[in-house]
Amino acid sequence: MSLLSKLGNYEIEIHGAKVKVSIVENPSFVAFKIEELRSSLQMLQNRVVGLDIKFVETKQTSSIAKFLLLCVGTRCLIIKVLQLDYFPETLRQFLSDETICFLGTGMSNIVQELDSREIGMAIKQPICECPDWNAKVFSHEEIKYAIHNAYTSYVIGNKLLGML
Repeated sequence: MSLLSKLGNYEIEIHGAKVKVSIVENPSFVAFKIEELRSSLQMLQNRVVGLDIKFVETKQTSSIAKFLLLCVGTRCLIIKVLQLDYFPETLRQFLSDETICFLGTGMSNIVQELDSREIGMAIKQPICECPDWNAKVFSHEEIKYAIHNAYTSYVIGNKLLGML
C-alpha cells in the first residue's frame, strides 16, 4: 500500500468494534470509496447506511455542512464536502438510491428511549470536547467523536431491521 493511499485512513474502536475510517476530499477518491461502501452493502442482509453531517459556523452566523459521514458495517467515510471541487455523480447516485435505508441522528430522542437491552449496546456520546472542524489534522479521539453518531445509527438501524 502506497503512502498516499494510507493518508486519511484510521482504525478507531467504538463499542468494542474496530472501525476503519477514511477521510477524503478529492472527488476521485470519493467515488472510489463510495464504490467500496456499495461493495460492503452487497455483502450485508440489510442495506443500511449510518449518516451524519457536521456543520461549522460561518462569519455570517449561519452554519454550513463541512463533513458528510457515511458508515456501512465497520467502514466509515468522512467526506470533506467544502473541499470538493465538485459533487461527484457517484455520491449523488449513492445518496439517492432508494434501495438503501439511510439512518441518522435526527432520531436521537427516539433512540434514547429505546432500552439498551433491545439494542445490545449502551448508547453514550463519547466524552470529548467538540473538535475544531476547520482543523487540517484530527486526533483519533476527534475522529471517534465525528463518526460516533453515523456508526451507532448504522448499528442500531441494522439491528432493528434484523428484528423484522
